[in-house]
Amino acid sequence: MARSRRLHQRLRMRPVRPSDRARLRGWLCDPEVNDRLEDMPLTEAAVRRKMRYYENPAYDDDSLHLIIELDGSPIGLVHYVWQNFQSRTVEMDLLIAAPYRRSMVAFLAMLKAADVAFNELNHNKVYSFVYESNAEVVAIHQRTTTREATLQGQLLRNGRPQNVFIYGLLAAEYRKLRKRYKRVF
Repeated sequence: MARSRRLHQRLRMRPVRPSDRARLRGWLCDPEVNDRLEDMPLTEAAVRRKMRYYENPAYDDDSLHLIIELDGSPIGLVHYVWQNFQSRTVEMDLLIAAPYRRSMVAFLAMLKAADVAFNELNHNKVYSFVYESNAEVVAIHQRTTTREATLQGQLLRNGRPQNVFIYGLLAAEYRKLRKRYKRVF
């Protein structure tokens, strides 16, 4: 119990810096990451476009990219996209480095990212699109959010149709979730 609390306190979020370039490129070029983020392999040109997008906060006004750090070392990226300030909703995507994907760190990073969306960005709802084959992320969402929809056969992977789940979390549900997991906050 105390170990998890300390772990949550050791997680921080900060803006993407130029010094993150090599690490971001490595994550984007990792076949396992690529398989969970994209419906087709990223070309070198697509990686360059994504790098410009992540590095330039002025690239568009409705996105925000933050590096997730554990003890000062980058372990992931949270991407808030399609921020709608009128309805106070945002799509939230997380990229977690391989050593942390199947651990409590990934779960706590998601809760921390939701905390930023609700308490710093003032959104009322976060939502995520998750490939059915991304078992680790599906498991985290099942513990923390509500599956709102299934897009049946939304994309083809290896010649077979694959579903995409849409998960959502309202600010009021998040507050209940914090109480439920208060031992790790």
